[in-house]
Amino acid sequence: MLIEFSVSNYRSVSSTQAISMAAGSSSDVRRHYSFETGHRTVPYVLKAVGIYGANGTGKSNIISAFHFMRRFIIGSAKELQSGDLIDVNNFAFDVDGEDGKSHFEIVFLSSGNRYQYGFVVDKNKVWEEWLYVSPNEGRVQRWFERLYNESIDDYEWYINQNIKGQKEIWKASTRKNALFLSTAVQLNADYFNDAFDWFKIKLRVLQHFIDMTPHTARRCRSPEFSKKVVRFLNEIDIDVQEIRVDEKDFPESSLSIFVESFKENLRKFTNSKMSDVFFGRKNKTGKMVYLPLSEESDGTQRIFSLASAIIETLENGYVLIIDEPSNNLHSLAFQHLISLFYRSDMNRGLGQILFTSHEAGIMIHRLLHHDQIYLTEKDENFATQIYPLSSFKIRKNDAIHKSYLAGRYGGIPHIRGVEEYEE
Repeated sequence: MLIEFSVSNYRSVSSTQAISMAAGSSSDVRRHYSFETGHRTVPYVLKAVGIYGANGTGKSNIISAFHFMRRFIIGSAKELQSGDLIDVNNFAFDVDGEDGKSHFEIVFLSSGNRYQYGFVVDKNKVWEEWLYVSPNEGRVQRWFERLYNESIDDYEWYINQNIKGQKEIWKASTRKNALFLSTAVQLNADYFNDAFDWFKIKLRVLQHFIDMTPHTARRCRSPEFSKKVVRFLNEIDIDVQEIRVDEKDFPESSLSIFVESFKENLRKFTNSKMSDVFFGRKNKTGKMVYLPLSEESDGTQRIFSLASAIIETLENGYVLIIDEPSNNLHSLAFQHLISLFYRSDMNRGLGQILFTSHEAGIMIHRLLHHDQIYLTEKDENFATQIYPLSSFKIRKNDAIHKSYLAGRYGGIPHIRGVEEYEE
């Protein structure tokens, strides 16, 4: 379960910005909007959090920060070579001589432990890295720390003496442009598997340009999963009775524009197969008629694309970080997607969702408590500022959607009236 995430000096983010999914003390929040964790340090975590703000205020960059952190953890040890630059983008408008270092930290629960993991990085090296663990019983344990010392051009290390294994080899094998967590796991440091696997398996990040249709199509090759998607679509009033997936080989001509290494990865990822999706509906005579997904509405295509991510999150207890899931969706359809995370019959795995959106309708039906809403704005230096709606004094029965759209809380575009352009 995700508890907190913070980032600084990344894209439009300058100073440290944080999002917390730790639930407050409100009985209403704990009863309806949270999971009970069983961990003494964070007894309740929120099921859903929404980030709202005007276009260009940095909502997507928060999602991008999650994506970079996850990708760097999973791939830095095996995908980068010595001397390769790290693909991290700093805040571009700094006026105080920023040293180019970006800070990422995440706190999460897994297997009964509370993990606090983070690193500081620039394009050339990892400057700091740390992992602290709080078991449900006992004190906080410092598992490892790594700090680059410029004067000796090397790292100062601490690794907990209770961690067994070839620690000197792990340290010596960790390149400056790679993470120790990633490297140690590659070298069979089983002690760190639970933390690493949380990033690799449990944390799912979908940026706005990611189309999940191929993944959903592949999952629908399984008749059992296909039926789950049909039920999922039916609940949102999309009348489909069957989903058919036809497979065909990738034509070599379609791969000609790619370099050979990318071709091989594409073949492995897709099993050299393409999937054509068809929705089946019975006509008046009872005959099943199949129409290609491409002929369905943009909203239906969008919901089908998201179906696998939503279903897998609910079933397996993933943390789904997703940018603009409401795009092309009717307001009620989007509200339904979020409501699934509150239903015990659907969210059996205790999945969480953190999303960005402009869709304020979700506030009307109280699908988000004000503890679950964050707002973004840009300051005078074009830096993203993110703040919780709970920082305002809000009464239980306040119509927060009206106040939000009226600009009481910020986080909306400042539209210039026509009269401002008149001479």
